Amino acid sequence: MISMSPSSTYPSQEQVGSKPGHPKKIRKMMNLLKSHPQKKPNLQKRLTPQQTRKNQMDKKLERTKLLYTSLSAPMIILLGCAYGVLPTGCAEAVIPNPPPAPPTLSIQPNNLVFIAPDFNGEAPYYTHTESITLRNIGEEVLTITNITMDDLSGATCGFSFDANVNNADSPTRCSNPPLDRNFPIELEAQQSTSLDVTYTQDNYGSFSTSIVIESNDPEIRTSRINITSENSGLGQAENPLVPAPAPEAGSPEITVSPLSIAFVSIPTGRSATRIVTLRNEGNGPLHINNIALAAPAAPAADGSNQYQLAGLPPFPFELAAGVGIEYSFQINYRPNAVGNHQTSIVISSDDVDEATVTIPVTGNARMNTGPQ
Repeated sequence: MISMSPSSTYPSQEQVGSKPGHPKKIRKMMNLLKSHPQKKPNLQKRLTPQQTRKNQMDKKLERTKLLYTSLSAPMIILLGCAYGVLPTGCAEAVIPNPPPAPPTLSIQPNNLVFIAPDFNGEAPYYTHTESITLRNIGEEVLTITNITMDDLSGATCGFSFDANVNNADSPTRCSNPPLDRNFPIELEAQQSTSLDVTYTQDNYGSFSTSIVIESNDPEIRTSRINITSENSGLGQAENPLVPAPAPEAGSPEITVSPLSIAFVSIPTGRSATRIVTLRNEGNGPLHINNIALAAPAAPAADGSNQYQLAGLPPFPFELAAGVGIEYSFQINYRPNAVGNHQTSIVISSDDVDEATVTIPVTGNARMNTGPQ
């Protein structure tokens, strides 16, 4: 009798061909071996169902390993559980949450223009103060390491962080002291701080400066706020402190801040937000009829579809006159292509002399080399 155990060898020709009554299947197999020796069947070992399953699992594990270097941890967990190559407990596997959004500095307004009355060279000088709000619209902590003021046009005596430093009789006049704050300044998500800038008119002509803000915003490490002053000439007004004519009784006067918006070097697939603030500096209620993005001048390739307005109320709505009364909304920029993208915000109201206000918006997008 020929043994067919896994450890047996192939039967010899004598064992197969010389014994009468040998099974036909064995004789047929030996004939096949003679004519096609390279096609020898594997008679040495039969795999058990458990061994077959293990071989299948090993092949799946090898395929999973090939993907390891190109997949994120959550995807590896999901594939490992699907293929059954990870330890037990896949039902309880925790997929990590996406990382928090990096700190993002929002500046409102991002430029200032002081309009002064005509200058006649006499003290007391005309002064005016504006406030700038710095807000962290990211999720991680924003760290402001320094805030300084440049002197771009000899305007040391014109602009200052201190409202009284440039008074005509002040001993500190034209000293331009630094901002009286303790650095670094840390802002949590949605937390804000403010600083004041005062313009003192001590000469005729136009002057400019800028405020430089250094922070850990990964997109814009150094931000700049441009500041200018304008007045028309020398000796054309009797008193530099004569205020501008008051608006007629019951008439609204719309003001917007900022006057323009620029998104710089935003990665594709990431979002950036700026805040627009409306105020009514008249003496009657202001009715805002609509706020919308301008229709694109070209098809969607001009980038207008990459902007979105948020925080808008139902129209029309009323904005009362008075100090401290304002309304704010957001414009979001999420570029989907590298390049420059332009649009504008159009605000219509019942302001008699400014029924339509347009805020130009520019965006610059770069390739995103990190996770979306």
